[in-house]
Amino acid sequence: AVSEGLGKVDELCKTAGMRYVGLSDGLTPEYLKTQDPLGPVFEEFLQVDQPPVDALVEKENPDVIVSDYASGAPFEISKEKNIPLVLNYPLPGTLAKRMRQLNIPFLGRVAPYVLESSMKNGISFINHRVMPVSNRTLSIVN
Repeated sequence: AVSEGLGKVDELCKTAGMRYVGLSDGLTPEYLKTQDPLGPVFEEFLQVDQPPVDALVEKENPDVIVSDYASGAPFEISKEKNIPLVLNYPLPGTLAKRMRQLNIPFLGRVAPYVLESSMKNGISFINHRVMPVSNRTLSIVN
């Protein structure tokens, strides 16, 4: 499940022999292209996508959920419904390993303040949302 605003996903899915159904979350391609000075607004995307993802999971009752690390929408419902969650990290393994250090309380609190501003939203989201989930799921690092 991906925002309808990411129409390019449709072609990628067709190439892979899969069917794409975009989430009706109201996010337009234009909106998704705008860049916040603090980086991608993952937390905002989570809030917008949570209701349609929850409804989709309720309707489809999947055996497994595969999610990109940047989409936190299925994190809680997969836990509530005891559905296995596979988390995709599309980044180098060495970076994923270093990001796990954000679990160290001091580093997790200091990192957002010492990184360049365009990374702050992403680091905060990873620290508060992704890391707790990655400790309980299968993660694919590529």
